[in-house]
Amino acid sequence: ANAQIILDGNMITVTEDATIGSIVPVKIEFEGKTYTVNVITAPDFSDNSYEIYNSNDLVALRTIVNYSAINDVNQNAKLMNNIDLSDVCSSNTVSWTAIGVYHGIFDGQNHTINNLYIKREYNYTSTKTIELYLGLFSKAKNATIRNMTINGTVQDSSSTANYMHVGGVCGYSTGSQFENITNNCTVTLSYTNKSAYTGGICGYGGSFVRCTNNGYVNGKGSMGGICGTSGSFTDCHNTGRVSSSNGVAGGICSSSSTASYCSNTGNVSSSNGKAGGILGTSSSLVQYCYNTGTISGANSYVGGIVAYLNGGSINGCYNIGNVTASGKSNTGAITHAGGIAGSAASSIRNCYNKGSITGYGSAGGIVGWHQSGPYINNCYNVGQYKKTGAGTEYGSILGYASYPTNGKLTNCYSLSSRFQGGGTVPKTDCETVDAEVLKT
Repeated sequence: ANAQIILDGNMITVTEDATIGSIVPVKIEFEGKTYTVNVITAPDFSDNSYEIYNSNDLVALRTIVNYSAINDVNQNAKLMNNIDLSDVCSSNTVSWTAIGVYHGIFDGQNHTINNLYIKREYNYTSTKTIELYLGLFSKAKNATIRNMTINGTVQDSSSTANYMHVGGVCGYSTGSQFENITNNCTVTLSYTNKSAYTGGICGYGGSFVRCTNNGYVNGKGSMGGICGTSGSFTDCHNTGRVSSSNGVAGGICSSSSTASYCSNTGNVSSSNGKAGGILGTSSSLVQYCYNTGTISGANSYVGGIVAYLNGGSINGCYNIGNVTASGKSNTGAITHAGGIAGSAASSIRNCYNKGSITGYGSAGGIVGWHQSGPYINNCYNVGQYKKTGAGTEYGSILGYASYPTNGKLTNCYSLSSRFQGGGTVPKTDCETVDAEVLKT
């Protein structure tokens, strides 16, 4: 062996002083031959967290994680100060190389990481499936990342990758939690012809609690203020603009399992796809959420809360932002706008709309187009509604129902007696009232 190390089973202990994250070449003799092994020096994470005081400490953590130096224990770390990354990544030097597959607890302790700079282009031809993961962390696996704010720029302009996952904090997550995180980064996916997921905090997956996005999230593919797709959300909020040029856009997420107590105040748009103030699509429970931002989409469904509710339900939500759905879809189907849901296939309860609703195919104060039995209960609308295409599929509560006799409008109220447009849905205890009554 070598005097620099102590070998005990599969654990190598470096006996000389070495900088954390540095590579120490160690000579090992075995069966008459001498080998040089590069050892990554790392602290003992089993009982304590690695303390990060500056950018070099964060780079050291990245080296440890990316070389899998301690892949048999959690890679716990915590920020001790606000840190500035401009001395290790910038537009004048190099792009940040992401921390690899992280599976520990990263606690920001309410500190801020400033000047994250990522710019990636992958334009190489390959016969293999290429997946890219961009963010402060590339992937998080069964990890917890919490209590931090991040500022900077994240941009991907790859044209030949098959799958792209881009986020301010993390590109891709499985079984991980994100808690009390604020993203102020501009996150951009400027080109793709494949599957792409972009979010202010994470591109794909995760459980999010008390997270906020203030950054501009934009590009092609699935876009979300908090997460690009496939997350669950509690008490999360978006104030930043979210814009997709060819895909689904949501103020919180493009597609989600559940969302509770979330809000959006930013403008959300898709120039060729679904757009929702909270979610683009959902098949689960969405409750106690609100939107005040302007929501617009083309050639598909647009909703103040959810663009397309395909199962699950919406309960206790409201919208006061303007909602617009324009154009026809690529298949020739008409497009739909709703104050709560652009299109729905399940129930909506205890919701109201005050925004102006405009749809090409249908427009409804609560739902634009209901695809099955429309059960809309205890809802009211005081916002304007209109249809720009030909036909009569517009109403103060429901624009159009595909199977009207299977559903019911119950305890619904509006300023107009035109509760529904196309399709006659049975009504129970629905009334036309004036604005002053609804205020009470």
